[in-house]
Amino acid sequence: MFDVTKTQQGLTGLVGIRQPLNPAYQFIDAANLASASGRYLDDLPSFKVEYFKDTQDYAQASDGELNDLLRSTQEGSISTVVQHVFGDESYIDRNVLYSQANTRQTPESTIKNGFVGFELTPSSKKDLAFKITDVRLEFSGVGTVKLLLFASSENSPIFTQDVVISSTSQVETLDWVVNNTTGGYKGKYYFGYIYDGSLIPFERDFQFSNSINHLTNLDVQKVFKEGATDATIFDLENLDGLSENTGLNPDITVYNDYTDLVLQNKFLFSHAIQLQWAINVMQRYVSTTRSNKNERTVKDVLAALGGTNDANSTIKIVGLRDMLNKELVRLKKTVKELREGYLGGRIQVITQM
Repeated sequence: MFDVTKTQQGLTGLVGIRQPLNPAYQFIDAANLASASGRYLDDLPSFKVEYFKDTQDYAQASDGELNDLLRSTQEGSISTVVQHVFGDESYIDRNVLYSQANTRQTPESTIKNGFVGFELTPSSKKDLAFKITDVRLEFSGVGTVKLLLFASSENSPIFTQDVVISSTSQVETLDWVVNNTTGGYKGKYYFGYIYDGSLIPFERDFQFSNSINHLTNLDVQKVFKEGATDATIFDLENLDGLSENTGLNPDITVYNDYTDLVLQNKFLFSHAIQLQWAINVMQRYVSTTRSNKNERTVKDVLAALGGTNDANSTIKIVGLRDMLNKELVRLKKTVKELREGYLGGRIQVITQM
């Protein structure tokens, strides 16, 4: 798994497009011209800026709209490539902390004012992430609770969300992701709220309702810190355990997240992005409704994408899709070596492959 937005932002600009010689087609803006890797779409003989512009269905598209379209196809290409490399190996575990039946009849009566919640400790496994998808809230009373997630190495909370409590059982979507690009990665995390007596959690007093489910690679303990506030991380040396219920039942997914590995080794992905971006753009040639002197025939485009292997011809054209498939195989192998430490662990690669 990976963070799509951060990955697109980090890898956009690895591959660029040169300004064509023909002044009538010199509309490429600075962002699309940029190539941090030295790779360009027009290095591929099948790609031409002229063909891209002259096969757009909307003939009156502005220069800005054409550049936006190129950017969006580049971003889509980045996600497609990274998904091909990492798409099959992300999920580790998922569960709500409490899954046993609970009556929600008796409010807690002995909680003191302060931080009430959970200490979450990820294992030392590399590229590990967890996501608090949502939280089931079980409180007596109505009002607003401010949910917090602190990282042990950060002074301020890394996530906050105000939730209006209007019933004794409701679900709030959070989608809070902690991965290797999050501030304070690793260490310990504290998910909870500041208790002041205005909203009181119900006891979990029915049979095994207070038993916390196990999550692979994530240790979870209930904790309390008297006198804590919602603005600053508290003293971690003197945390107390908590026997009372917190009123929070988060749904947590633990998974492998490769966002940082991709960002730190982004040049490895440049050739695959170059090929995937060219394919995405050229597929638009085929579906065009326009007819002009630069219109590419479907046969020519399909030959460039899929290649040719005519038994009567001495020349075989290797298609872009075949080139991409071979590059993805190589890329997966290299990434596997990186992850397993064959190349010294997670390193930044600054040379072309």
